Amino acid sequence: MLPVASIDGLWWQQCRVRVQHSIASPKRPHLPSDDDTRSRRLSRRNNLRRGLLALLLVVGLWVYAKLLVRHGSISPIATTLYTAPFDGRAASDKPSLSWRPPFRVVVSLTTTPSRLDKVMDSVRSLLRQSLAPDQIYVNIPKGPMKRKPNRSYDEVEIPRELEALSPLVKINRCVDDGPATKLIGTLRHEHDPSTLIITVDDDFVYPSDLVEALAWESEYRPNVSLGVCGWGIMPTPWHSVGAVPAYVPYFMRPTGRYVDVLQACCGNAYRRGFFRDLDALADIPPVCVTVDDVWIAGYLHLAEDRRAAVISKRLDPSDPSWKTAEAQSSARGMKLSEYNHEKQVHYKCMQAMEERFHTPWVHNSERRRSVFVSAMMLRGLIPLLLLCGFSLTAALQIGVVLTWGTRTHVAPVFDALRPLASSASHRVTFLGTAQNAHYADESPWIAGPVVVRESCEVQGYDAILRAVTQIDERVENTAMFARLFQRIHDCYEANVPAYMSAFRAERLDLVVCDFFDRACMDAAAATRTALALSAPLGMYGVGTAWFVPDIFAPAPIEHWVASPWQRAKALWAMAPFIASMIGESSRLQAMQRRLALEIPFIEACEYLQTHLVLAHNLIGLEPARSLPNNIVPFGPIVHDDTLPSLEPALQASLDELHERGTRVVFVSFGSMIDATAAPAFYVKLGAAVKTLLVEGINVQGFDAVAVIWASKRHDPELVKRLSTQFKGRFFAPVWVTQRRLLLHDAVVAMVSHGGYGSVTEAVLAGKPLVLVPFYGDQFLNVVYAQDVGIGVQLDKYTFEPRDVVSRLTALLQSERLPEALRRLQTIARINSETSPVVVSNAVRLAATVGVEHLVPRDVRLSLLHRFPPWLLVSGALLLWLVARASLFVLRRCGCRRADRDSKDKRA
Repeated sequence: MLPVASIDGLWWQQCRVRVQHSIASPKRPHLPSDDDTRSRRLSRRNNLRRGLLALLLVVGLWVYAKLLVRHGSISPIATTLYTAPFDGRAASDKPSLSWRPPFRVVVSLTTTPSRLDKVMDSVRSLLRQSLAPDQIYVNIPKGPMKRKPNRSYDEVEIPRELEALSPLVKINRCVDDGPATKLIGTLRHEHDPSTLIITVDDDFVYPSDLVEALAWESEYRPNVSLGVCGWGIMPTPWHSVGAVPAYVPYFMRPTGRYVDVLQACCGNAYRRGFFRDLDALADIPPVCVTVDDVWIAGYLHLAEDRRAAVISKRLDPSDPSWKTAEAQSSARGMKLSEYNHEKQVHYKCMQAMEERFHTPWVHNSERRRSVFVSAMMLRGLIPLLLLCGFSLTAALQIGVVLTWGTRTHVAPVFDALRPLASSASHRVTFLGTAQNAHYADESPWIAGPVVVRESCEVQGYDAILRAVTQIDERVENTAMFARLFQRIHDCYEANVPAYMSAFRAERLDLVVCDFFDRACMDAAAATRTALALSAPLGMYGVGTAWFVPDIFAPAPIEHWVASPWQRAKALWAMAPFIASMIGESSRLQAMQRRLALEIPFIEACEYLQTHLVLAHNLIGLEPARSLPNNIVPFGPIVHDDTLPSLEPALQASLDELHERGTRVVFVSFGSMIDATAAPAFYVKLGAAVKTLLVEGINVQGFDAVAVIWASKRHDPELVKRLSTQFKGRFFAPVWVTQRRLLLHDAVVAMVSHGGYGSVTEAVLAGKPLVLVPFYGDQFLNVVYAQDVGIGVQLDKYTFEPRDVVSRLTALLQSERLPEALRRLQTIARINSETSPVVVSNAVRLAATVGVEHLVPRDVRLSLLHRFPPWLLVSGALLLWLVARASLFVLRRCGCRRADRDSKDKRA
């Protein structure tokens, strides 16, 4: 045996030899196959992760789709997209104890003879109301059944307890109209238009303040159908069910919310005057019999143009004891609601109503955004996407800037950015002045306004416009624009630093500037803020084909195409304006140097060529043209949910005129043309209005004509004289909701100055136009309207009062008019749906990644970029040679002719 010390020494020796061997021996080289093996292993692992993630996404989408189709959506995103805020009373706003409504209030419900023994729970809850109704109708059908006409309701004995409640409770045996009997049966007994009819179901117990809450709200908003619960229509084109409800959570209705359908079970309130055609209401399509809430909502929306809203107060009904016991019974049958869902009755009823009234409802509303449905389904998967490493778009701060001009300059942009501004993460702010802060009032989704401090107010703007509204002195359009640019540039030196401070303070990702506001453009460039411009097509020649008219020389397209002289004349007329703009460019460069702006000077047209341009126009009215990708045409856009209602007195007068068959002509010339600003034209227009009222319109079916003449300042004597002479047919309001007025069926035409907003609103309402243009783009708008056949033009200097009558008569008799209006109205309605999505996406892209990918390459190319120097030199040399050869030939010909002449003389 070896001693221990020897064993230890041997072990150490072996270890030392191994280490020396490992150091001395060469290592195995790193082979490419090692990387391939490792990459394949990582690739398999990543593919497995991606597969599991995809599986989770698919399963999550499938589960969410099933829940969505089965129960509808309570997502705040869906609520935002498919409903709208309602300016009603807050839940804490309650009437005093002594308050009583100034109108009659009745409650109505229906039940079948077989359920008479169960209706008393609902009736008792109605008797306990804090505001006692004037009448409670219990409508009990008799005779043939609505759903099964071959069967009839038998005569039944009325419970004594119910009979004992007379006369407050009135038992009304009536024709069966299905579940809608709760409303239609009562409408046949109540005739006062102001009466409030509250409908309830026969299988719920209602809270004691239901009647009071609905009557209190109806006093404040009398023109809206009201309910406690309801939903918006959320289209689901990817599923056979067609549409599902988008319910309104209570936290999203602090003052109520506009919805598409009021749920009948919670309690709804309607004014009797909402239902003018009772026969049409009772003519229920068979598929709609079991979904009375959808039928009533659709009828009011499509036939009566009425809105529906849920109130802010929470007043959920409860189930009676018999209903709870029935639900727990294993022998219970299928509920009507379950049958309606299983058979997709709601959506089929909506389709039937669209066919009945020839008006889209589900797929043609300004709030319908089917393109967002897939995004809605991903709502519940956002946390999963974040955990898996997906990054979402950062929140954007967008600013819309205007410190001069009218609301028309920014209103289209506000409307177009609604989807972006309504999102939870992005913000759109209006930057203006203390004087124009109210421009954003009608667009509640716009934040602000933020007052741009130390900004300069454009002086003389009103004076310039007033000069062109006179008819005793001619002012050329080019001269007006030249003076306007000069006044705006007077504020350049003050506005640039003011804008720069505001942009930095608000930390804006992108600003939208008006195409006139050069200070805003340069401030954005100086602060390196992304820029978008709001500009009409063709401004500075950008986005205009050679044959398309411009605002300085309006003429029909045929004239421009056929007449080179017309184009040459237009260019010659532009010479003074171009000379003025050259002087303004030098002036702007001097101001830039004084401000020490570290940006190169570029012309306004270059801004339009190299940035996002939002061009508000009306496709179909304006001629088609080829556009670069950075120009996004959009519009018109009308958000019906934000339109104020007509004044009650004017609404009542219009309804009465419509019932009598009297046709209404609306006269409006904007805020710049009235008795004070343009007295000579006002007198001539007053004579035209009187002639129209006296002579009427010589068109079949136009028995009588009424006129609504809206003006900021009227002549009191003229208004009094016309109101007395034509009582009930002449109205002279200071202001009206023009969009809402034009949508009324009684209005048949509009006489206007041709402003873009007025023309657009008339097209959306399908109304023809008699136009008297004054300045700016109005001349071009008139040419377009006349060219497509929806308008006629009068000259402000030469027109006579009778011309309004004769031109309007000829226009209404035109065979071309109905089809032209229908076509343009359809185009406008579809664009009103799609434009906000298109513009919001374009602005998001511009704010996030810029617009370099949209700008055509040739915009930045100079002459040397387009043609290499050798080619330019060769071309110049060739031209020189051609010129020399031509001169040589001419000289030779001249010499020969001279020789012949001399020979002839000698001979």
